Amino acid sequence: LWIAWFGTFGPKGQPLTARSWAGLLLGFAGVALLVWRGDLRFDSHFGWQMVVLTGCVIWATGSIVYRNTTLSIQPIAFNAVLMLLGSVGLFAAGALSGEMPRWRWSSSGLWAMLYLAVFSSAIAYTAYAWLMKNARTDRVATFAYVNPAIATLLGWVVLGERLSAPQLAGMFVVLAGVALVTLPTRIA
Repeated sequence: LWIAWFGTFGPKGQPLTARSWAGLLLGFAGVALLVWRGDLRFDSHFGWQMVVLTGCVIWATGSIVYRNTTLSIQPIAFNAVLMLLGSVGLFAAGALSGEMPRWRWSSSGLWAMLYLAVFSSAIAYTAYAWLMKNARTDRVATFAYVNPAIATLLGWVVLGERLSAPQLAGMFVVLAGVALVTLPTRIA
């Protein structure tokens, strides 16, 4: 929602249609169903939830600033610089917090890092950067709805996690919301 809303501002602002708003709100409701714990309460995790929300606002702001700027470097190079800075920052934070003694090398860990470096970082973020420059912002923003639905489904298929009725409903609601935003008007 933040990316789509912030995407209406700036020199490359794109107004949202009623159909886009409906699809985005429907997708948001679907994600809420995916993570629903059965009650509405504020607990000890509330502060951390606000940190996550703040991170989302910052991510959305950065995405729109990137979309609105003209850079002399291509998305791959831009992404490489971001990944380098992020990895250095995370390494420093881990080292300063005393995590170095817990560092263990293993083949499964190296394969996991390789997979995350190539697919979850290099390819995914480069595609995201390209889309931010070349696609409607509301369509790009739907990644935030699809990812939790896919993660829930993979948890069920690969890890044997329980898939509840609200989660199943949430996945269908997410798909309906994303379809409203992304499908051409004559199909939807």
